[in-house]
Amino acid sequence: MITHYSKYLKVLLIGYLNNLLIKFRIFKSERFARYIFSSSHIKQTSIRPKYAAFLPNYNEKSKKFETSVFRINSLTESAIWEIGDYVENSRNKKAANKISMKGYARFLYKNVIKYQLYITQETSSHPLHANILGWPTEREAQKELAILLAKTAILKMKKTQI
Repeated sequence: MITHYSKYLKVLLIGYLNNLLIKFRIFKSERFARYIFSSSHIKQTSIRPKYAAFLPNYNEKSKKFETSVFRINSLTESAIWEIGDYVENSRNKKAANKISMKGYARFLYKNVIKYQLYITQETSSHPLHANILGWPTEREAQKELAILLAKTAILKMKKTQI
């Protein structure tokens, strides 16, 4: 049980240290991850996620459309997956139906700002958490931008354990 918690403490510590080093500044070349929990967001014959993986949700509190992402620029591949496990566990604590992470879409900040969107940190749930903001309110316009973002992202699938 201690090992289980120490794994998540390690991920949180890495996140806080990373935040101290980068001081909220986001560079054009910075990598982000959008964790994917739905099989319908994955193209089975491609290294790209489906556009639906990037569609924003409306946040009642902030009154904005947001897509949740994580900063992964200085992280190892195993640390990226550990954050995904953390997100999965956090979501499952709140949900009646348990979900499992399928993978993540890796993309660069320069591809977000290219489409007049932006990313801002929102670290209340995790030190590396952020949101893609600037989405239009019309669903069709959101879809068009999500399609463009998905075309720039690389899909990394979680290895299933036997």
